[in-house]
Amino acid sequence: PVLPVYLKDLGLKGSDLGMLVAAFALSQMIISPFGGTLADKLGKKLIICIGLVFFAVSEFMFAAGQSFTILIISRVLGGFSAGMVMPGVTGMIADISP
Repeated sequence: PVLPVYLKDLGLKGSDLGMLVAAFALSQMIISPFGGTLADKLGKKLIICIGLVFFAVSEFMFAAGQSFTILIISRVLGGFSAGMVMPGVTGMIADISP
């Protein structure tokens, strides 16, 4: 609920909000297969931790961003991190489930 208010303060439109959501989703979709492969090869915990570091950076960038370009870059980086974290978490759950 806070994102539209934040974007309004930056002078952005509703379509810009859609672009931010799409940037996250698209980058997550592209990276997820590679994140899963890396999690299998290098270890799920390692990939999850690396992904969470990238996520922290992306959220800081988003909070500090004052231009649409920085916001898009932060959302792409956030999607990249989710594409690393989610396959690792899903794989970890599969490993412990009977």
